[in-house]
Formats: sequence, C-alpha cells, structure tokens
Amino acid sequence: NLYPNPSSDLLVLQISDINRENITVELLDESGKTVDRTTVFQGSTIAYFNTSTLYAGNYFVKLTTSQGSTSKKVVIIKE
Repeated sequence: NLYPNPSSDLLVLQISDINRENITVELLDESGKTVDRTTVFQGSTIAYFNTSTLYAGNYFVKLTTSQGSTSKKVVIIKE
C-alpha cells in the first residue's frame, strides 16, 4: 500500500505480507531516473520517502525482490 496518494510531504509504503527477504524500493521520476532509494529489510513492513523537496508530477515506486519487480504510480502535488 502507498499512501497518501497524491502526496505532498511524505509517502509511506506498507507491505501487507510478512517480508522474508530484503526489498529494494526506488522512487523514480517520469523519465525513469531514480530520485530516492531505500531498503525494506527482512522482517520490516514499512518504508518512507520524503517528498517535500520533489517537484509536482507523476512518479513511480518500484519494488524489487528476488522474484522480480513491480511498480506503482504516485502523484506528488504542491499547494
């Protein structure tokens, strides 16, 4: 789960299943460039991204495990 979406200051990723391996989590801009990266370590279920310094627009959160990768769109808004 990614929330809030849209986001302005903080983006939270919460994994609903038990995490049995380290998961690489990347925040990508529309061109595919990595703007931030973190790891959700085995046994953990949550990751945070500070989005307050990012420009408004569409971004993607990419999760990579040993089984492959998946991505989800997130919108960053500025008021």
